[in-house]
Amino acid sequence: MEKMLSIITNFGCHYTCSYCVVKKTGIHIPETTTESLDLLLDIYQNGDYKGISVSGGGDPMHEYEKHTDYYNKLFSICSENHIPLELHTSYIRDGLPYSHFNLIAFHLTNTEDILKVNALNCGSATKRIVFVVDKNFTEQKIDDIYDIYLCCYDILQLSFRQMILPDYSAAYYCHNYLKEGHKLEKWHYIEQCDYNTYFVNGKTADRYEDFRIVKDNSDKGDVQTVLPVIDIESNDFGCILTAAVRYSLGRKTYMPSLVTSFISPFLPYLSDNTVQNLQKDISECGSYGDDCDIQTWKEFLTDIMAEVRKRGIM
Repeated sequence: MEKMLSIITNFGCHYTCSYCVVKKTGIHIPETTTESLDLLLDIYQNGDYKGISVSGGGDPMHEYEKHTDYYNKLFSICSENHIPLELHTSYIRDGLPYSHFNLIAFHLTNTEDILKVNALNCGSATKRIVFVVDKNFTEQKIDDIYDIYLCCYDILQLSFRQMILPDYSAAYYCHNYLKEGHKLEKWHYIEQCDYNTYFVNGKTADRYEDFRIVKDNSDKGDVQTVLPVIDIESNDFGCILTAAVRYSLGRKTYMPSLVTSFISPFLPYLSDNTVQNLQKDISECGSYGDDCDIQTWKEFLTDIMAEVRKRGIM
C-alpha cells in the first residue's frame, strides 16, 4: 500500500489541544534542522510513497517566520521533483504559506473554526478539516460538525480520528457511529494506526513512538535515551495505583489529593478489576481523615462510580 513520508517537525507549539499526543505521552521530538532535508529526497525516492506530509511534535506552522529557510528548501525539493505536499496544522491565519501545499488538513477543536477555515485563502490547496475524538464527543456533536461542514463550499473533506492514549494505543470513542458514517460516505473515519513512514531529522521509523526519547544533560554531554512505555490497562499498573490509594486512605497529608488527582484522568483506561478494587477500598474505608480529605475521597469515589456505571460492572 502506498503511504506518505511524514515529516515530524519540532518548531515548538501553542500546546492548547486537549488531545495533544506530545503532552499525553511525554514524547520528545528533536529540534528540527534545515540540514536534515539534505537526506529527504533520497529517502523519498527509495521508498514507495505517494507524497510528503508535514506535521509535528508540536505544530509545524508555529513561529513560521523564524523557519522560512527550512520551508523554502522543502518547497524547492517538492516543486522541482513534482512531489505532492500536505500540511497538518491547527493554525488558521493569513501570512502562512498555504499555497505551497497540495492539501492542508486543519486540525480543529471547536465548530467555530470550521467557518474560519472555509473563508481562509489557501490558493489551490484542498482543504480538509480533522477532529480528534475524545471522551467529550457525542453523536449529536458529530452531527453538528457534519451539518456545518455541509454548508462550507470551500472545504472538500471532513475527517474524524481517534485520539492517542498515553501508552500510544488508540481510543474508541463513538466508534460505531463514526464507522457507520464512514460507510455512508458522510465523513472519513481514521481509527488510528501507523500508516506512514516518519521522518525526523534525517532518520525514519514506521512507528511514531520510536522517537520516544529524552535528553540527559549530564557531564557526558546530551545523550538520547529511550523512555519505557507503561501499559496503563495492565493489572500491574492497576496494582500500583491501588497500593497508592490504600497508602493514602486516612492520611492527613497532601497524599490523598496528590494520588486522586493523578489517578482520575486514567480511570477510563484502567482494567475493570482495578476500577472495582478502587471502588471497594474507598467505599469500605472506616476513616478518611480530616474534613478536606473526606471531600477529596467522596469526589474521587463519585468519579469511580460513574466509570463503574458506564461499564456496567456494578
